[in-house]
Amino acid sequence: ICQHYRDKPWSLSDSPRTPRSFISKIQSLGITNLTIHHHLDKSFGALDTNLRYSALTWVTPDSMSMLYESLTAGSPTAILDLRPRHKTKLTRVALHIDMLVKDKLITSYQRWLANPDLELQTQQTFWEADRAARWLLEKVLEQDEHRYGE
Repeated sequence: ICQHYRDKPWSLSDSPRTPRSFISKIQSLGITNLTIHHHLDKSFGALDTNLRYSALTWVTPDSMSMLYESLTAGSPTAILDLRPRHKTKLTRVALHIDMLVKDKLITSYQRWLANPDLELQTQQTFWEADRAARWLLEKVLEQDEHRYGE
């Protein structure tokens, strides 16, 4: 990805779940347009701000929260390919990611490989915090109705 977009600066941040060997392997590649950030050193800055101004965000499929952070920020979002742990049964997360790809809300790595110059744009604004708050309020109101018979 960095080699295809050689004229663009890229930032990579790990997470607490990133295997320790991953960053050293990436660093050994000597990618000149890639800046690597460690999640503990806070050098990446505010996540929502970086995502909001990002021309394209690549996310690993093991982080549904990061995927929705990117979509909520309005960043065109693509998903990297990782081998699933369970080869015979897709997880709920994998099924949801497949749905997002089919609905063209995110782009898969395979689709990008077929057309790397594809102009990626966010199809929809996500307001996950608002949606979650509305859901919670509805549940509280339902409980109140059952409790008080209103």
